[in-house]
Amino acid sequence: MKSILYITLGLVLYHNIIISSPRNLINKQQLVEDTEGNFNSVVVEQTLLVDNIIKTKKLVIDKDLEASNAVVENTTISSAEILNLTATNSYIDNLNANSLNISGTSLVGCDVFVDCNLYIPETTSSNQGVIFKYSGTTAAPTIIPFLHNAGIDSVFLGENSGNFTGSNSNVGIGTSTLTQLNGSSVNNTAIGWHALKDNIGYNNTAIGYGVLKSNTSGIYNVGIGYLALQNNTGGNYNLGIGTTSFQKTNGTGNVGLGSDSGANALGSYNTCIGNNAGSNLDTGSNNIIIGNVAVNTDDGVIRIGTSGVQTTNFQAGIRGVTAGVADTSVVNIDSNGQLGTGIITNNINITGSSSTGGSILKNGFLFMHDYGSDRNTFLGLNAGNTTLTGILNTGIGGDTLITITSGNNNTAVGVAALRNIFSGSTNSAFGVSALRNCSTGSGNIAFGQNALINIIGGGSNIAIGNNAGSNFVNTSNNIVIDNTGTLGDAGVIRIGTSGVQTTNFQAGIRGVTAAVADTSVVNIDSNGQLGTGIITNNINITGSSSTGGSILKNGFLFMHDYGSANTFVGAGAGNLTLTNTDNTGVGYFACHDLTSGTLNTAIGSFAMQNIQNGGFNTACGTNALRNLVSGSNNVGLGEEAGYSLIGSSNNICIGYTAGFNITASNNIMIGNAGTNSDAGVIRIGTTGTQTTNFQAGIRGVTAAVANTSVVSIDSNGQLGTGIITNNINITGSSTTGGNILKNGASFISNPGTSNTFVGETSGSLTVTGLNNSGFGRNALTSVTSGINNSGFGSNSLNALNSGSNNTACGFLSLIGVSSGSNNIGLGVNAGSNITTTSNNIAIGNSGTVTDSGIIRIGTPGTHTLNFQAGIFNAPALIGGTAVYIDSTNRLSSNPSSIKYKENITNISTDTFNNFQKLNPVSFTYIGDTTNTIQYGFIAEDVKNYLPELVLSDNNGEIYTIKYHLMYALLYRWLQNLQIQQDNNGNSITQLQEDLSHAQTRINSQETIIQSLLARIIALENLVNLNVTV
Repeated sequence: MKSILYITLGLVLYHNIIISSPRNLINKQQLVEDTEGNFNSVVVEQTLLVDNIIKTKKLVIDKDLEASNAVVENTTISSAEILNLTATNSYIDNLNANSLNISGTSLVGCDVFVDCNLYIPETTSSNQGVIFKYSGTTAAPTIIPFLHNAGIDSVFLGENSGNFTGSNSNVGIGTSTLTQLNGSSVNNTAIGWHALKDNIGYNNTAIGYGVLKSNTSGIYNVGIGYLALQNNTGGNYNLGIGTTSFQKTNGTGNVGLGSDSGANALGSYNTCIGNNAGSNLDTGSNNIIIGNVAVNTDDGVIRIGTSGVQTTNFQAGIRGVTAGVADTSVVNIDSNGQLGTGIITNNINITGSSSTGGSILKNGFLFMHDYGSDRNTFLGLNAGNTTLTGILNTGIGGDTLITITSGNNNTAVGVAALRNIFSGSTNSAFGVSALRNCSTGSGNIAFGQNALINIIGGGSNIAIGNNAGSNFVNTSNNIVIDNTGTLGDAGVIRIGTSGVQTTNFQAGIRGVTAAVADTSVVNIDSNGQLGTGIITNNINITGSSSTGGSILKNGFLFMHDYGSANTFVGAGAGNLTLTNTDNTGVGYFACHDLTSGTLNTAIGSFAMQNIQNGGFNTACGTNALRNLVSGSNNVGLGEEAGYSLIGSSNNICIGYTAGFNITASNNIMIGNAGTNSDAGVIRIGTTGTQTTNFQAGIRGVTAAVANTSVVSIDSNGQLGTGIITNNINITGSSTTGGNILKNGASFISNPGTSNTFVGETSGSLTVTGLNNSGFGRNALTSVTSGINNSGFGSNSLNALNSGSNNTACGFLSLIGVSSGSNNIGLGVNAGSNITTTSNNIAIGNSGTVTDSGIIRIGTPGTHTLNFQAGIFNAPALIGGTAVYIDSTNRLSSNPSSIKYKENITNISTDTFNNFQKLNPVSFTYIGDTTNTIQYGFIAEDVKNYLPELVLSDNNGEIYTIKYHLMYALLYRWLQNLQIQQDNNGNSITQLQEDLSHAQTRINSQETIIQSLLARIIALENLVNLNVTV
């Protein structure tokens, strides 16, 4: 088999190419030797065998050169013109290791094919192990590094990506990424034009055009999206997700989620969630902005939502309670919704994530699976079902989402949470029976046991606390915290229950004057409704958890559901001695001491670790409700929330260390640690941290009862007659990993280096390649030495072993690729016929086995219309050519150079005559409601005379006419017209000359006739005269 080296133009090799296998030189002509004993040139016209050539200045081959008959050995080619093969079929064969050595900087002036391995060494400098691209001419090219791996575990791809300082564990993809790395610049990832271009820091991640472009010493920054964190140079721990998120910041600890979030902010520790959230921020810091553009002077401010959405506000624990200090300040509110003497803050909109699962049965019933077409996750006995069509749903706990069919984006954590959901979407339920009866409602959030339990078709409700909103049935836009609500409520906020909470502490109000003078006073009626407007508290809470089953790890419980309707995931979670039911524990040592407790939900390491006989408790976060033993109806959300509670009940603690110090019952703690003497107390936020308070839905709304009490606040931040609050601190959950087997086959694994596989039998535990990712059953099952491959979907890249840089997304996508590289398949069966070829793109098309460097989009017969933006009404492409399509949907241009043509003849007279027989018509297209007049020919008529102009479809039926070929026939017709016109002109001229000659003859004959007539008359006169005589 021929070994062919193929190096395309633009590839510069800096290493030597040595051609071995000595042979004798047999030449038709004698070699001409110069005076130094060196050959000036060797001209070969036939077969060439070369052996022991000491030195040749130039080797020119004008005929075919076969490897078996032409071998060069012991020769190093290093002159300016290295190797020039001009014959069509020339090649070099029988190359051994290190046998072809080309040094210098000149280009190989032809295509060089490699049908064997091409090895590039580790990159140790800019002169070794680098693939370059070039511009300019081959005589004077400009070379640019394009692909190398300088440094341990580093990869750089793109013009001037990375450098050669030897920094480790960096990945740069795109033009000028990571160009300034030094020895301490490690663990950086940059994908996109100029991403992390100036970076010398470490542990930064930039994905997108210009992301973190100016970053120099900044560390632990993450930017995703066009120009996110673009101007940051030395700021640390920033997170920007979305187009231009925190584009101008050089601060630290900023978090942005959404397009233009915090785009102009320059300060630190700002959190902006939502499109354009905080886009007006300037130099201020410590702001929390959710769904609001903010004000450029904001500093230490919380803004949630926009005034005018909620119109009524109910809060317990205000009316009838005297402020702690006499003659305390009155709480005012201005036209912008800013309270007069402080703030209430800590509203956080956190979107979670979900891990993926499999299909695991326990005693014949579903326990862990991800049935559905797109990223559904279910964990717990009978969670979910196998008939749903909805996507992006997550259910953790027994009987969660058990009846779901077409609903999407639902999250349920806790036994029977969202149990009866049918078609509703974007609901979040945390706690036993939360949103249990909701079937068609959407956009609801419930946190706590029986929260929103009776909602059926309502939407956009938020309920936090056990039994919160349990009186709602078909209503929308309510926010309730530790309140059952009222049947007729709609667009109402209720926080706490009158008579249960009796004291209200809120920070950020006292001592602050409202922005506008003569602002309205906040009133409250006997029902706890504030007087002049509302404070909104739209909170989108999405939970997440990892999945598990009844699995031992190193001999210890890791995933199990011991007991009845219990679910436990995490080392030490639950135990094998508990006697009660309907408990859920996810996290290290979650519910570890549980004995007879029931209906408890714990998520996070050590969450509810010491619970024994308490019930109806919900904990989310590391150490949340950790020391609770016998208390019931408690909610702890956040790290160490409710940490010191032991036997107390009916507490709600939300936020980091919220309620850490409380030991009594009936407290609500949001973003505040509380005190050990608190009982029936509400605390929201911490005095001194937030200094401004904006709340919607208060100003402009009159309290239900006239002349109601005025809300006041003392120096400790305690309101005078009740509370108004909406601080919620939501902590996430933990995930698990490792090599997990299912029925003896790999299910979740990360073997080798930087590989990740999730799905039954996905990936290979013996893989030697790196940076491979497979998600779905049998994805990347056969991978061995391949690198940088990504397969998403069952059986995607199933046969791949040594190929690299392939991306497959969809069921059976690129299933047949084994050794091919740089292929992209998107869609079910996309590229499934491709095997060993490379550089293909298949979107919604299975491709063919011979495809190589082919783009296929869509499938003929399935996709019948093609819409593409940016073509119609776009400026004309100067210097371009028309694009044509054939019956196989292949696109191409129509070359006209003679080098592409053969069998060239003049158009025949028959063809021309048949062309003149065509009948042009006007018509309208069937189905065209505008009845636009069209002009053209009927294809069936054209086929009768010029069948070569007719194009048929895949079924062989007449489809259209090759109108572009008619131009030549039309031009021939015009030529004939010109010839006929010229001939007619000559004929007319001749006729005019003949007519002139005839007229001359006529005139001459008329003269003769007149002369004869005169003579006849004279004769008649003579005759008459004679007769008379």
